[in-house]
Amino acid sequence: MSNDGRTKKTNGADSSSERSDIVAQLDSLPIYSTLARAVRAAGLAPLLRRGGRIAFFAPTNRAFAKLPKGELSALLRDREKLARLLRAHIVAKPVTEPTAGAPTSVTSLDGDALEVAVEDGVFSVNGARVVKPRARASNGVLRGIDTVLQAS
Repeated sequence: MSNDGRTKKTNGADSSSERSDIVAQLDSLPIYSTLARAVRAAGLAPLLRRGGRIAFFAPTNRAFAKLPKGELSALLRDREKLARLLRAHIVAKPVTEPTAGAPTSVTSLDGDALEVAVEDGVFSVNGARVVKPRARASNGVLRGIDTVLQAS
């Protein structure tokens, strides 16, 4: 807190955010409004409220806007397919930025291998650029990405 009683902000995220879970973070950050709606439509909100340390490579609204016309609407109507797609963005453990030129592999909740890399100063996961600084939550971290990852 600052001396005047207000909470300071860091990297665009409220420093008090560590007390809120990932779902609350999605709800509080406008760049994730589409993802917040998708998480609820897929029935994943309870999973993302649980304890533990989750790494969520979170597609921004712009990432969803890059999907082919009609695909997002179709996904929002197919709960199982949407849940599978979103689980491909979630890792059930912390994921740190790797050393440049030394990519690492982690496994998503859906069982997909995700390559996490830093090349030419750009942090990416399966080629999707991390475009937003991490937002910490009580049960993990959100990292905004510029592309929706495809589930296998």
